[in-house]
Amino acid sequence: MIDLITRLEQAEAGSRELDAAIFKGLGGPLPPKFMGMGITLEWQADGSALFPVGEMQIRYSPPAYTTSLDAITALIGEKLPGWMKGYQDDPKGARAYLSDPDSGRATSSLAKTPATAFCIALLRAIKDGEHG
Repeated sequence: MIDLITRLEQAEAGSRELDAAIFKGLGGPLPPKFMGMGITLEWQADGSALFPVGEMQIRYSPPAYTTSLDAITALIGEKLPGWMKGYQDDPKGARAYLSDPDSGRATSSLAKTPATAFCIALLRAIKDGEHG
């Protein structure tokens, strides 16, 4: 996950390649209507995933996490429920903040765009939560 955070920090803009890396790095979150159904994703070279639905296979492309505030805030809400979000313009880009009012945990990040900054902050919060 550290390599992905570094790639996001160095990115000049969001990209479908980075969206796919986040999607895969977080275990390929399924669309909500398919969660809990024991579905296994088959990763494709383009970063999309195939998953079976009956006898069909559906191709699922990752949301535009690095370019859409709607997409990344939805993912934050799924992965870090209850956490507060905020961002501000910075001379070097955008600074994003995430904090958990219950535990006091918080993280921030700086990136070229708000969506990318939120991606970094989310991945840091998840990484930090795994290690204490």
